[in-house]
Amino acid sequence: MRIARLLALPLLLVATSAAALNVNDPNRFTCKQGDCVNGQGTAWDMILSVAMKGVFRNGQTIPGETYTLTVPRAPGKTYRQVYGANGLLAEGDMPRTLGGMGDAIPYFSGEYQTIRHAFMRDNVAVIKRGVYYTGIGIEYRGRFEYLAARSGIHSGIASGFYIFFGDKIDTEEDEKETGLFISDEILAATPVRFIKATPSYLAHLQRQYLQELELAKADFAEKDAEKKWRTALAIIGRVSMALAGGGVGGNGGGGGGLGGDIAMNIVSGLMDSGSSGVNVQDLALQTVGSLVTGDKKLGSALGKAISEGLEDGNSLK
Repeated sequence: MRIARLLALPLLLVATSAAALNVNDPNRFTCKQGDCVNGQGTAWDMILSVAMKGVFRNGQTIPGETYTLTVPRAPGKTYRQVYGANGLLAEGDMPRTLGGMGDAIPYFSGEYQTIRHAFMRDNVAVIKRGVYYTGIGIEYRGRFEYLAARSGIHSGIASGFYIFFGDKIDTEEDEKETGLFISDEILAATPVRFIKATPSYLAHLQRQYLQELELAKADFAEKDAEKKWRTALAIIGRVSMALAGGGVGGNGGGGGGLGGDIAMNIVSGLMDSGSSGVNVQDLALQTVGSLVTGDKKLGSALGKAISEGLEDGNSLK
C-alpha cells in the first residue's frame, strides 16, 4: 500500500453506530434536568463524564441542532456539537475526557465525516479538518486522518493511530512547525500524543496495518459463520414449531418427516459451502420449495416461519 493511500484513511474520533444518539440509553445516560425525551433537557454521559444540553426528539439528537457540553472538572468551559441526519457528530467540539487529569482537557474542534472502521465494521464519526487542542499550550491545526487498529476487535472498543498534516503551534513560545505527525495507538476519547513522522515509522505502521487486516479476515469469517448458524438454527426451530403445532400438516415437525428433511438440507447446504457466500434465508426458501410442492397452505406457513426465524436470528447476539 502506497503512503498516499495510507494517508487517505480518515481519523477515528469515537466509535458510534450510525443511529441517532440516544440520550435515554440507561447504560450510558441519565437525564439531569428538563425533558430529555421530547423537549429541552440536560443529559449526563456516564462514560465520557460530560453534560449535554439541548433539544431532544424521541430521546435522540436532532440533525442540525446545536448541543452544549460541559465538563465538571473544567468549570466555565463549554463545547458545542452539531449532529447529522445519521446521528453522528457533523461539526463542533469533542472533549477527550477519558484518562485525562485536572482541568486541562484536550479536545478536537472542526469538521467531521462518517466512515466505516476497518476492524470494528461499524460507522464512526471522524474528524476531517480543524484543530486539536492539547490543553497544555500546543495546538495542531490542519488536516487529520486515521489508521484503524485491530486491538479492539474483540473488546468492542475502537483504537487506532492518528495522522496529522499541518501546523504544530506552541502558543506559549509563539513557535510554529509545519509537517507530518503521527500518534501512538490510542483508544477513542483519550488524549492524543503526536510525534514527528519518520520513514521508518511510516513503513512499520504500514506493515502492521496490512498484517492486522490479514489476521482480521479469520476473525470476521468466524463471526459471519456464527451469525449464519445462529440464523439457521432459529429458522429450523420456527419451521419445526409450524409443522408441529400450526395445523398445516407436512408429516409432523418432530425428529423425522418433513421437518427433519428441511433441517438436514439446511445444515448440509451450509456445511458443504463452508457458509461462505451463502444467504441462509435463500437456502431455507429453496429447501422448502424443493420439498413442498402442490400445498400452498403449507408453503405459505413455512415461508412465514422462515421470515420469523430470520428475525429471531438477527435479534440474537
